[in-house]
Amino acid sequence: MYTYTLKTGWNVMRGDLIFTVATLDASQRHSHLARPLEAHLDTWTRVDGDITAADDKLIKADARVEWMRVSIADAAANFSAHLLLACGQNRAHPTYARFFPTAVHGLARVTIERQLDALSKFSTLATEITLSDACAAALRGVLTTTELGRAALSDRGEATRDITRATLRQETWRDEANTLRRKAETALADYATDHKLPRAYAARFFPSRKAARKPAPKRDERPSRAPAQPVAQPARPTQPTTPVTAPATPRADAVLALPDDILWGLAEDFVAALPANVQTVVRARRTG
Repeated sequence: MYTYTLKTGWNVMRGDLIFTVATLDASQRHSHLARPLEAHLDTWTRVDGDITAADDKLIKADARVEWMRVSIADAAANFSAHLLLACGQNRAHPTYARFFPTAVHGLARVTIERQLDALSKFSTLATEITLSDACAAALRGVLTTTELGRAALSDRGEATRDITRATLRQETWRDEANTLRRKAETALADYATDHKLPRAYAARFFPSRKAARKPAPKRDERPSRAPAQPVAQPARPTQPTTPVTAPATPRADAVLALPDDILWGLAEDFVAALPANVQTVVRARRTG
């Protein structure tokens, strides 16, 4: 009997355990050994639901953060246009320069964290500088959008923690499955010794490692992911009505082209620095 490891697919373990339970039941004389394993299969379903929910939550959180990143850039550009008009189209005007010491279009090319840092002084400046009604309204739009952006970041942080918790439950399930399987194997080996059966008798109840490597259903491609830290996103078009997804980068393309045995050797710090969608694929291949 081989031992489940980090490389053993999530669905592979389930199918493997179902085989063992079914074989024990078919033997009749060993059906009592199947009951603990059968109960453990029930926990697989619950853990799988937790993993699915955590994955879905992170996908939604990433999408919301990206939408807010684009929206913040749009709101800042709108305020910049109103303020520049009020300053006579003079970018060197003291009022304009206090709000925008650097070009506003740069906000469209940075992460939401850097956007929030760059615009953090706006709430203070709003109390120090008298603006026209149009400019004040545009500034309120920036402040409202940045607050929504902070909330989106907070939700993404919680989503990554949910991924961590689900991953830990998955690892615990795997370890407990190994323990239960070893107990069943020991009992079967003892039975074989007592009844002078072939030494390979216990192995009949467990799939071979080769069989466990057969292609699994697509559902098995879901990764057991470690938490992904928020990472820099490539630039997006600034049309607020068109949601966009992160394009691949040259480095991401190179990483995804690597064979599985090389992916296993990548340092975790390196993987965590990749775009979130690339991390998902890499972690799936490392756990499949």
